[in-house]
Amino acid sequence: MNPELTHWTGPLGLPRFDLIRDEDFDPAFDACLKQAEEAVETIAANPAPPGFANTVAALETAEEALDRLCAIFFTLAAVDSNPAREDLQRRIAPRLAAHGSKVSMDPRLFDRVEAVMQDADGLAPQDRRLTELTLRGLRRGGRGPDRHGARAHGRDPRAAGGAVHRFRPERADGRARLCHGRGR
Repeated sequence: MNPELTHWTGPLGLPRFDLIRDEDFDPAFDACLKQAEEAVETIAANPAPPGFANTVAALETAEEALDRLCAIFFTLAAVDSNPAREDLQRRIAPRLAAHGSKVSMDPRLFDRVEAVMQDADGLAPQDRRLTELTLRGLRRGGRGPDRHGARAHGRDPRAAGGAVHRFRPERADGRARLCHGRGR
């Protein structure tokens, strides 16, 4: 995998686009999705009691490489589209949607974040806010008090294919993080 896709080395910490080729993206998406899935599964399956560090903070960084890859790819696809990028968008959109649905619909993650929120009085203000935003993101993704799954909310991940929006919990400054692309 081209390291420039996830570890930016350009001026001001930006990516060096001159080192990135279209054929770098396909294997990078494979690697980053696998890494993200493993990181999220590790958090969800953690036998330790849920705490801010092993749940919320860990979720905040679990998909960092995938987020950076999406930022580069979808920026390039938006400003300088070509047939190779359009083809990859069509192929990667369902995979990104399925991954996002799997994360947001995992009851183990919801239960862990909800447990951290129940003990949030002892958290620093910024940690409490991040926990609130993470829980809100999971609720908006389909988890919540009624505990119904994706189909009950009309969010069947197999239906992905149109516009893809992978919402991440909002950042501490209140802005939503979004990795998106057009999957048609």
